[in-house]
Amino acid sequence: MSKAAFGPFLVTTRAMALPEIISLVLFQAYRNFIHHEDRTIFACTLVTTAWHAEASRYLWQVVDCFVGSHPTIRDLIAVDPGRRQLYADHIRELRITNEDDDDGQGLWEGTFHPQLSNLSFPRLEKLDMDGPFASDPDPLEYETPSLTQYIQPRLNTITIYSFKGPASLVISDKVLTTIMEEARNLKKLNVRIESNDHSISPQLLLGFLQAVDLTELSLGDGFSSVTSSEAFETLARSSTLRCLDIPAIYDSWVENLAKRFQLGKTLSMEPFKCLETLECSISSTGLQELLPSLSGLRSLGLEAHEGSTQMFRIIANAGLEHLKDFRLQPCLSLTVDAQDLLRLVMCAPHLGVLKLPQIYNKSHTLMTPIMENLDDIMMEQIAAHLPSLWNLKLVFHQQGVSEKTLISLGTHCLNLQICTLTADTNSANLLQQTRPGFFPKLQELEIFPSADVGYDENGIRTQVTPGETLQDMAEQLTARMPALFWGNFWNETDWNSAIRSAIDAKRGNLWGST
Repeated sequence: MSKAAFGPFLVTTRAMALPEIISLVLFQAYRNFIHHEDRTIFACTLVTTAWHAEASRYLWQVVDCFVGSHPTIRDLIAVDPGRRQLYADHIRELRITNEDDDDGQGLWEGTFHPQLSNLSFPRLEKLDMDGPFASDPDPLEYETPSLTQYIQPRLNTITIYSFKGPASLVISDKVLTTIMEEARNLKKLNVRIESNDHSISPQLLLGFLQAVDLTELSLGDGFSSVTSSEAFETLARSSTLRCLDIPAIYDSWVENLAKRFQLGKTLSMEPFKCLETLECSISSTGLQELLPSLSGLRSLGLEAHEGSTQMFRIIANAGLEHLKDFRLQPCLSLTVDAQDLLRLVMCAPHLGVLKLPQIYNKSHTLMTPIMENLDDIMMEQIAAHLPSLWNLKLVFHQQGVSEKTLISLGTHCLNLQICTLTADTNSANLLQQTRPGFFPKLQELEIFPSADVGYDENGIRTQVTPGETLQDMAEQLTARMPALFWGNFWNETDWNSAIRSAIDAKRGNLWGST
């Protein structure tokens, strides 16, 4: 090699020995690996000790369940046992999940826990785990996971989902005790278990909440039997709690809390002083007592207990001026007065999410809200107060709302991306009264008819403009909504097919031009 050629080679070699430069190069290689599933650059970088160390750090900092994006638990098990700890030292996020094998049979990655029992995860910050699919797993097939092996001092987020399998497989008093001892910096705990077969005691849960300063707590229905009034009071006393999602808040809890504050013997500050997000089931009585202490709420998701207008009226009159996200899950005959809805949006100028859906309860009964005094004029007033709205779901029984409401939303709610609405629309009128750029950001549009509207024998209500076909109209309408990629008009079979065909054609043209 000539001196002229050797000089740049020597400079390059020295430069590539610098960890900072290696990190920059590997960052680009990592992005290529994540977005294009290309392992080539990584394979080329594993040629020196320095490259190997940096590549390992980038590659193994997240162990996820999605093949092609991050390594999985399977990948870690496949590594030579002598090198597993080397890679485990780098893991910051660990996702252990349900995963289908090649034969389509459900396989729980929890079966790999014993093979990881001799590893430590000193840098682990986030743990995400699913329980088994089976409601009664074969004890020979599923090994009980030792969740405590993942509890590390740096751990700040734990998420556990176990909707069908025994909750005792993944959560217990021992786990909470280990967290209190080993992971006192834990900030976020999300345990979405629905069954009551866990082995957690009310006293241990209370002690855990008193010992750990959480910022977020989310507990599934399986915790209903172990969450107490004392635990609720502990949460109210917290100076760090920002997000709370629990199965239910009972009237007796709220009454006891009010007495404590009024007497001033236990608490010297306002309850829930930092709370920004609340999700729970609660009665109108409990809600009326509690809401004055929650003026800082930014997100509120409630499950209604009563069918009267009282609950929504309490919320509308609470003056939640910081509210950005509001969701109300109806009971069987929940009634909402449109005047209360207007009052709510008038006092919450930053509202971005407004959801009043129809849902099926656990008995598979469809529960749809009853909306009183709602028409196109009222909806225009409501839309005019929602400049930040991006997600709307208003599904109800009554007539009164037409395509004029869609036009009002398209005029005032320019940030709207998702719209699910009960409306009896005349698509020909909608097409005539809109212009290009209508709903500039709308991506999903779903229209339910009111229960009182009939259809012709073909299930069609849309009137076709003379000289045009349904497909022509659908293409014109979707062209005026540039971001639309999904649409559904229930019970209008032909019109719905035309809309979907027009969306598919538009998306195909966009892909073909890129």
